[in-house]
Amino acid sequence: MSHRVAALAALTTLVALVVTGALTLAAPDALAAPVLPATDHLTLRTPTNGGGAHPILRWQAARAADHYLVVVQTPDGDPFWTWQGAATRVRLGGGPLHARASSAGARLETKKVWFVLAFGADGAPVASSTKRSLGP
Repeated sequence: MSHRVAALAALTTLVALVVTGALTLAAPDALAAPVLPATDHLTLRTPTNGGGAHPILRWQAARAADHYLVVVQTPDGDPFWTWQGAATRVRLGGGPLHARASSAGARLETKKVWFVLAFGADGAPVASSTKRSLGP
């Protein structure tokens, strides 16, 4: 599955959960609050700065997690990039973890905010991180 198709599928899942009321996200300015307070907490492991244009986003594994949804937004909460998969790390913009700074895909050129949601095999959320700043 291409990264665009995977990102679109992940975003569609997120929007469906919000629209149906199954998911309520914390306010965009609440960086210290878990995105889904009723779930287990995920720890983000990527430094807030210094990762370049395609930083590797890392987070701890969650018990009972089948897959993860990574969401990167502008500081105002507008969508920038998403990824969905079973790994606990991904390069922003997709592609191999050893990609070069000149690689194709989304590039981190200004400060963004990111978070991770974990889902069980049944599609129900099981864990979430806080929102965290991310700069080049």
